[in-house]
Order: sequence, then C-alpha cells, then structure tokens
Amino acid sequence: MLSPSTSVTMQMFGLTAAGAAIGSKIASRTGPTELPQLVALFHSFVGASAVFACVGTHMNDASHFTSMPDAGIHQTAIFLGTAIGAITTTGSLVAWGKLDGRLDSSALNLPGKNAINIACAAANVPLFTSYMASTSPSAGTSIPLLLL
Repeated sequence: MLSPSTSVTMQMFGLTAAGAAIGSKIASRTGPTELPQLVALFHSFVGASAVFACVGTHMNDASHFTSMPDAGIHQTAIFLGTAIGAITTTGSLVAWGKLDGRLDSSALNLPGKNAINIACAAANVPLFTSYMASTSPSAGTSIPLLLL
C-alpha cells in the first residue's frame, strides 16, 4: 500500500493540475485533422516519462540491490523500461514529425540500416551486463542505446 508523504502528495496534485492545464490548452487549439500528430507527440512524452521513472527508480533502489532477493528481476525491468521508453520517445517523435509534415514521410533509406540496428542492439548486451554487475546509483548512466 502506497502512503506518500504530504509533500509528495502535494507535488503529485500540483503536477497533475499543471499537466491538465497544459493538455486542455493544447486540446482546445487542436482540430480533428491534427489529432494523429497530437497523439504521436503526447505518446513521446509517455516514453520519456518511462525513462525518467526507470532512472529515478534505479537511483532510489540501487543501494538496496545487494540485499534484495529479486534484484535481478528489478534491474532487468529498469534496464528494459529505459530502453523501451527511449525507443518509444524517438519513434513517436519521428511519427509526429512525419504526420505534421516536418519530416519526409518516405521510409529512411540509410545504407547499412539493418547492420546499424543490429550493432546498436548488440551494444546493449555489454551495457546490460555492466548494469547488472553494479549496485552504484551512478551505474544508471549507462542508458541503453537507441535503435534506429
């Protein structure tokens, strides 16, 4: 059962109210034909929130990893949440840019694109191994590489 302190509860209410005010203002200026790009843009915030939540969770829990029986599962979830959140953020921003006409809507035809993606995915293996071996709060700085 969560029981946040009064100051944390006030922060939660304040940030929720600020988000609602910003969202309402944006929604009032958005027409029906602009909804797909707005959804893509807001979805990028979801990915960024996942990254920040995972980094914050790591910073809060890292000192307990040595005594946690399920630390490996916890750390794996943090690492994957950070990676998936980062990929979601970049993918959603690209979708927003394409839907809004700011980016060319054709597929990216980068030479060696698949090899680059495989190399980025493979580079996450040593980052994951390093992260799992460390209990330092600063170990969270090895943010997973973004896949193209």
